Amino acid sequence: MVNLEKKNSIFIGFLSNIAGTLAMFAVTLFLTRTVDQEIYGEFRLAFSFVSLLVVVLLFGRDNGVIYFSQKEKDEKGIDKIITEEALFSLLMLVIGVILLGVFKNFILQFIFNNNISSRNYLLSLLMIPLWGFFNIGIAGLKAKKLINYSFTLTNLTQRVIRVPFFILLITFSQSFFSLTLSMLFSQVVLLFILIRKLPSMILVKKAAIKNFFLRFKYSIQLGLTAIIFVVLGKIDIIMLGNLSNVSNVAIYDVCILLSFVVIFPYLALVKSSEPIIKNIINDTLLQKKYKQNLELAISIASLVVAIFVMQPGLILSFFGNNYIQGKNALIILAIGYLCINFLASPLEFLNMSGYVNTSLSILAITLVLNICLNYFLIPIFGLNGAAMATMISLLTTKLIALFYVKKRLGLNLIGYNSFLRLAPFVIVLSCNNFFLFYFEPVFKNSRTDLFFSMFFLFIMLVLVVFFDKKLRRNMFKFLKK
Repeated sequence: MVNLEKKNSIFIGFLSNIAGTLAMFAVTLFLTRTVDQEIYGEFRLAFSFVSLLVVVLLFGRDNGVIYFSQKEKDEKGIDKIITEEALFSLLMLVIGVILLGVFKNFILQFIFNNNISSRNYLLSLLMIPLWGFFNIGIAGLKAKKLINYSFTLTNLTQRVIRVPFFILLITFSQSFFSLTLSMLFSQVVLLFILIRKLPSMILVKKAAIKNFFLRFKYSIQLGLTAIIFVVLGKIDIIMLGNLSNVSNVAIYDVCILLSFVVIFPYLALVKSSEPIIKNIINDTLLQKKYKQNLELAISIASLVVAIFVMQPGLILSFFGNNYIQGKNALIILAIGYLCINFLASPLEFLNMSGYVNTSLSILAITLVLNICLNYFLIPIFGLNGAAMATMISLLTTKLIALFYVKKRLGLNLIGYNSFLRLAPFVIVLSCNNFFLFYFEPVFKNSRTDLFFSMFFLFIMLVLVVFFDKKLRRNMFKFLKK
């Protein structure tokens, strides 16, 4: 049996994300072509809010599991932390759901502008304890150094499990109710798989209630940072639903779904580095390895962005002709996420090094910027305005955080070679745009345009392999096997 933990975490994280995303794309194509656009938009709006609430109600206890487990020297100590944090988190999640139900009228009116019905809102809240408890379990896997297993569970298994439930229930009823039940049933199955791998989650007798506040102080600081960061990524959808309509939410959600592929390599780097950040700071060899993995992430991400930039309309047309109007938003999001890949993960270094207040202050400033930009840009530019607001805010966050990582920790997370990994992207996109400007009027043929896009992408793949020594070495190893 293959030991996943011996494999490169960047590759496992990226490949599992790609495989899982293919399943997610397949079911999204099925939903956008089967379910009414307004129903799908309402569903995505509700679950964007739910995913944000999960992070809020966890109060950083999932990040706390990773942070405090680094200080434990034996498995029993780590298991005790996982057990207690899982129990405490579930308690907070349930209380939170009750309060959200009590104040539903206020939330529906002032946050959703009554674009979601009361019944659908209450139904979607049932996902919060299931989703939150699962997040704690994933943190537990990382604390026990099961990084690649956590990747396959979140990136691949979670998405694949949802496919049969969506197809089966939507076949019977094309409604918000069926979409939500699919999420709930699949999450229950996923929790069963997780608990079998991490039984310490439910060892309630080993949890000491007196320890409820033991790790809470620093966890809530980590939680506030995570909350603001998630808000930065979700506020555009919520505000688009408030300032526009659920149809635009549906289109924009598909753009986010596609563009998020760009950030998969970066997420793999972040999640695999979190448990060992303290070691990276003090070890020059680990810093070198981190930068090499960052370069690899940039190389992979730039290939994905090139595809989106060259043929955004064609890609979106698979989801339905109504979705093509989101092509400019897709380009903005894709290029923005490539820049986020390039700027590494400074916030995580600050959080895991005891400088959580610094990262919290940075995120608070950029959150205010994000909200202001959304209010200003969405009424003017619609979908494109939401994309611009999000990218400007996230990039501002990264740039400020990089400055503080250099100042507080003395680390330069971006190496010279990182710039070289962007060279193939810049070269090929420049050639492609030159062709479109000078020769497309001559051909006036979409098939010819597609052919040349594929040709330029092939050239870019060759250049990426040429520029990236580590990628080239791994490819040769794979071919030999």
